[in-house]
Amino acid sequence: MLSARAEPAPPPCPTETALLTRQPAPDCEFKAADFRTVDADEFARLKLAYERQCYRHAEKVARERLNRLQAVRRCEVNAAARARLESEALASAGTPSDGVPPHPVVAER
Repeated sequence: MLSARAEPAPPPCPTETALLTRQPAPDCEFKAADFRTVDADEFARLKLAYERQCYRHAEKVARERLNRLQAVRRCEVNAAARARLESEALASAGTPSDGVPPHPVVAER
């Protein structure tokens, strides 16, 4: 049964078209101009640590982006389901669930 008081409409889903654009691969290659000032083993360790941190950060950014995209999609799906239910409720308002229209009320004499 529909209430006489209309509920406030939920806010529209955010549109983030930037989430759909292809992102470049992370550029995590360590580029050092001069590594002769550092021991070769130390340089290799620093290079590996830098690249590991860079890839971890890139993965974190990608996961956050995916989470935002999934949230937008969930909102769109929920809004579509809500609209479908409201449409079905309006279409069936005034007719019984068996599809037979109600009989006119006869006034008592």
